[in-house]
Amino acid sequence: MSAPRNAVTALLLAAGALAAAPAGTVVGGPFEEALYSIVENSDGTLAAAGFATRHPPSRAIDATFDDPFEYLEALHRQNGEQARLICLSQGGRIIRERPLVLGVFSRAVALLTNPAGGYIAGGYDGDGQLAVNALGGEGKHYLTRFGTSGYDRMVRLVMLRDGGVLAVGSSATTRDANDPLFLQGLGRGDLFLTRLSRTGEILWSRKYGSSGDEEGVDAAEAGDGTLLVVANRDGETGPSVVLMRLSETGDPLWHRSYTGADRAHAIVARGDGSFTVSLSRHEKERETIRLLTFDLQQRILSERDLPAKADRVLYDLALRESGIVGAGYIRENGKSGKDALLMALDNDGTVLWEKRFGEGGRDLFRSVVVLRDGSVAAAGETTAPGREERDMWIVRVDGSGNVPAASAH
Repeated sequence: MSAPRNAVTALLLAAGALAAAPAGTVVGGPFEEALYSIVENSDGTLAAAGFATRHPPSRAIDATFDDPFEYLEALHRQNGEQARLICLSQGGRIIRERPLVLGVFSRAVALLTNPAGGYIAGGYDGDGQLAVNALGGEGKHYLTRFGTSGYDRMVRLVMLRDGGVLAVGSSATTRDANDPLFLQGLGRGDLFLTRLSRTGEILWSRKYGSSGDEEGVDAAEAGDGTLLVVANRDGETGPSVVLMRLSETGDPLWHRSYTGADRAHAIVARGDGSFTVSLSRHEKERETIRLLTFDLQQRILSERDLPAKADRVLYDLALRESGIVGAGYIRENGKSGKDALLMALDNDGTVLWEKRFGEGGRDLFRSVVVLRDGSVAAAGETTAPGREERDMWIVRVDGSGNVPAASAH
């Protein structure tokens, strides 16, 4: 198991070797590690998923291989990127860390909980194959692997009302008419959606796209069971954002191209039946945040810009009692380093508070969750000054964005 940098830092500080560690819990090793998704458990503890790179000391493999590729696969299983699940106490102490079975050289990019207390994790492996792994709970255990002969990448899992999940991602174009899953691609790359039942059975898989290049971003389920999907498109006329509404079986009901932003990052369903998307706009050599809200009839209800004197991006959004909270990064003009960013907004899009976290390296949050007590937890990665490798990072703040004293290391 990786060592929490908090403990290691205390020893190095005593020797005057380091500056102070960032707030929250940092889980690091000698190689690359990062977190992509965070959830709250039923007992108030936290769980997060991502990947860690492992290169253990060489050891003999207790088997004989006639096929050299089988031997290489055996080596891969004990080396390289591994999808990981970590659990933390309410105070930020690591309770356990375990690998997730997604494939060789794998990354977990999404983590969900179900009412029965289990987890559902999703990700992809080094060959571009996709996997959804259920660990206990209502659907018991299952591992569903899928993908095309091309390179596929998952970015989100969305929990659905029937206990199943929707996988969102991108798929490289295949021109193989016999491909059993996504059939032929439409452009250079396409948005893909796969719906799974509560027991892991694939109900349907579809590609959506144009002659350009599309990538899946996120999705949300409406109260009537239809699906609202967001994708990014790079076409001949430049970048745009695609908004789609699909039936429960994946049939398009409507779609529209939105040219008021360059990239989309996340969507959240609001309590009033509307949906808000986090967007990025490049304006005057600066990357700024735009929040776009629309309804089921594809009407644009509001476009809220959040100008600043620095680059800012919100990679994830979560609904809170009186608005939303977003997580991402902030970068001062002309600087290569980033600080992680948390921001809370009211229902009108007015910023209530904005907090930045970091220690001068490359820091960002990829996932945020609003906890039952009103506090907020975010997960991502941090890179210490002078170091190239990323570490896993989780920060918990109260409803006003302040780090509790026990977590402010």
